[in-house]
Amino acid sequence: MEDLPLCFRWCAGVSMGYQGLLSNLLVYLIKQYHLNNADATQILSVVNGCIQFASILCAVVADALGCFYVVYVSLLASFLSSFLFVLTSAKPSLSSQSSSLGLSGAPTGGQFSVLYFAIFLLAVAAGGSRLSSATFGASQVDTSEGQASFFNWFSMTSYTALVGMTAIVYVEDNVGWLIGFSLCAGASAVGVLLFHLGRPYYRHSECRENPFLTCCDLSEENYGGRPKQLMKALAITIGLTLQVRSPGRLNSKVQSISIG
Repeated sequence: MEDLPLCFRWCAGVSMGYQGLLSNLLVYLIKQYHLNNADATQILSVVNGCIQFASILCAVVADALGCFYVVYVSLLASFLSSFLFVLTSAKPSLSSQSSSLGLSGAPTGGQFSVLYFAIFLLAVAAGGSRLSSATFGASQVDTSEGQASFFNWFSMTSYTALVGMTAIVYVEDNVGWLIGFSLCAGASAVGVLLFHLGRPYYRHSECRENPFLTCCDLSEENYGGRPKQLMKALAITIGLTLQVRSPGRLNSKVQSISIG
């Protein structure tokens, strides 16, 4: 139970970190990378899809190896992603192609590579920490009453993401991208530090077999005759459908279907 206050603090840090990046990413792509609205929106849609896919993938890995490693990697990815965004905002050569006249053109392939790698780390951070953090924190509590209390406080902690969605976004728009992204990097760094400090107190779950591999293991002794029965039922259904649509012409074909 000693590690629960640390859990709430590093959860708040990582939530503020990646939400401060994700909430204003569309504006950053348009202003700093000089993308049109359609391209920037498309990139943001891909990011949201990758976050959903990362949540599923990280859940499978967490169930097989334990939530500790997934949460640790997610926190590190959050810090590295925010650090890369700090670099792109601090050095214009990483975000736009500057000319001798001070104008900015289309981003180069190398600049896009840095951007996409930062976005990839952002998707890993958001997808990995969304579900695994709650599961990891609840595994540190013994009783069901304690777990219920933990989820109540964890829900309250998740609202610290509003700070990233409001205050940090305001700083990014009105003060500067470098200061705003630095706040995100600082919040993520605090989350990584607090999570690392709590390592001696964490309760690690044992590795177990991947549930997806178990579901895919369709043995013959359990499902021996069911595929054949399914094919017969499918043939009967198709035949009856054809008979209803054209009873005179297809009646003989329906009767020829073997079900035994």
